[in-house]
Amino acid sequence: MSPRPVTEWPDRPMTEAEIQTDLDPVDASDPLPIDDAVLGVWGVTQAQIQRGSIPETVSETAVVDLVLETPTEYRMYSYVRHDRTTQWVAYEPEAKRTEGGDKFESILEEYTLLAGDSDIA
Repeated sequence: MSPRPVTEWPDRPMTEAEIQTDLDPVDASDPLPIDDAVLGVWGVTQAQIQRGSIPETVSETAVVDLVLETPTEYRMYSYVRHDRTTQWVAYEPEAKRTEGGDKFESILEEYTLLAGDSDIA
């Protein structure tokens, strides 16, 4: 399934400072609809991944991918060009302790845990 727009999120990328590392992940970022099932908030910046589908005006320090880790799955969101605009989109969640979840955990090695804790050993 293709990504779907996330309309309730900000119409811009986030910054690491906005996702406060000293708070519970549920309280980590006021602009995001994070529920109480989230264990950790993972992020990656434009500089870390250099995605070409993001306008040059986006700062290299902007967080352009976020992963919300819950007890049972990973929920990925990306700030990308989609439907002729640049916006946050959501992908299908990946269940933990599955082949897809294991592959997802290897992807998270490139990300930074911005808030909360993780089940990843």
